[in-house]
Amino acid sequence: MGDKTWQRLLAALVTLASAGLMVWMELPPSQRELMVLQARSRLRVAAGRLARASGRRAMARELTGTPEHEAGYGRTYRLSMLRDQL
Repeated sequence: MGDKTWQRLLAALVTLASAGLMVWMELPPSQRELMVLQARSRLRVAAGRLARASGRRAMARELTGTPEHEAGYGRTYRLSMLRDQL
């Protein structure tokens, strides 16, 4: 990509972000709070699914003979902690 392409892309992203910020600030506070709660709920569900899948992969690796400390339980633990914090 050329130098002009990056400048145009950056200008488009800044314009889009500023338009989104203006729309966000025009929303009533109750609607903004509802949107934040919905986003957190979706993130919590996604983190739970990722933690469950990671745990299953780690158990499968451990059952095939991989040592427990290399199986990947740390990632599973971090994902479950993220889910609980949301």
